[in-house]
Amino acid sequence: MNLTDAQRAKLAQRLTLRHDRSDRGSLLPLTAAALAAPAETLIERADRAVELQSALVTERLIVPVPVEVHPDDSGEHRNQGLGEDDDIPLPVVEGEYGPVVLAFSSAEQLAAWDPTARPMTMSSQKVAVAATQAGAPPAIQVDAGSKSTVILPVAAVHALVGGDRWLAPWNDVSLAEELLQAATTQSPGIVAVQVHPADSDGEEASGIWGGLLDVAVLFEVEPTTDMAVQKLQLANALGLIARHPRLSAAAPAVRLTPRPVSLA
Repeated sequence: MNLTDAQRAKLAQRLTLRHDRSDRGSLLPLTAAALAAPAETLIERADRAVELQSALVTERLIVPVPVEVHPDDSGEHRNQGLGEDDDIPLPVVEGEYGPVVLAFSSAEQLAAWDPTARPMTMSSQKVAVAATQAGAPPAIQVDAGSKSTVILPVAAVHALVGGDRWLAPWNDVSLAEELLQAATTQSPGIVAVQVHPADSDGEEASGIWGGLLDVAVLFEVEPTTDMAVQKLQLANALGLIARHPRLSAAAPAVRLTPRPVSLA
């Protein structure tokens, strides 16, 4: 079978994600740079998730490995380890939008979370697959409990499963265009649709962006058209946007914000 250049590159990239027994669990450079990115504002926190997902396309994570202890023939206990091909149960917590798989950037971060945990390297792709099996919508939280913790929401997880970089919804021009085209079939007064990361009340206090999107729907009020008709048209447009398959796949939750504008 003849592979294209893109297929060869992706295959080589995935081969680099194989388990490396010489890996001692140190913080890898691209992951370190992503976690060190500014995170004072909401957009900075969201962009840090984008940068981290990009780093994890080629860099691995650290996960805690359960160790079974049982007696041998002498009556003493020994540790039963797990190999790289075993089905390793990853820690899962219930997040605001669904189950969240926990993974760590380094053995040091894992030890800070649980000093008794045994670290093991795991490809980010395999962690992402585990997240999709944990429930829907899937998410991964990296370095839970640290000041630089990051949540990768559903679309970022699915991109990792495929070994691809994640195009964040607020950077996806075609998504906004598709939403606008769909909306104007119901309400001709809608002039723009804008997609931004958003915080829920709990996320704003914690300083962690969890994947919520705000979709601003800008519409012009037409004074010569019946107001009740305009409200119905707008409601129909908002419902169509909320059900749009690309938007549903992009985020675990969406907040629709209609905004009247004047084009005069």
